[in-house]
Amino acid sequence: MKVIITTLLLTLSSIALTGCSKATTPQQADIAVFEQFLSENPISSINPSIDIASIYQPGDPLFEGVLNIQRKLWGEAKKALQPLADKKNPEAMYWLATITYGSSIYDTPKAGKMLIEAAELGNPYAALFFSPDSRYCNMYFKNQCSEKWVEKAQKLFAEQAEY
Repeated sequence: MKVIITTLLLTLSSIALTGCSKATTPQQADIAVFEQFLSENPISSINPSIDIASIYQPGDPLFEGVLNIQRKLWGEAKKALQPLADKKNPEAMYWLATITYGSSIYDTPKAGKMLIEAAELGNPYAALFFSPDSRYCNMYFKNQCSEKWVEKAQKLFAEQAEY
């Protein structure tokens, strides 16, 4: 019985390996299709539109900061956003606070104040951050979570929708 199972396993293994070897051998037709693809889409060409899914376009003051957040370059993002936040730009304050609030016990209160100020200055996402349903609000700013912020966010979103 042991010999039959061993023989069966060896036979199945050789069939599987033989079947896979043909798939891994490049076919001449594949090379032609790949060359056509490369001629239509050269590797050296870089798509200049890196902002496809962003409301921030190159040249916008927030573009570099938000792009660095997307790339997880927190230090570079902070350098780009801090001067705008210092000038009370509510969007910059929101973005800077969102990458800061969980970083240390010293930065969390600063980030909370920045989020509240951003909400008061008109950023609906900052206001929505303080929703009682927000996991992060409940984790970091439990005393600030309130329905008043949800109402504020709804009002701000409605105002933005009018534009």
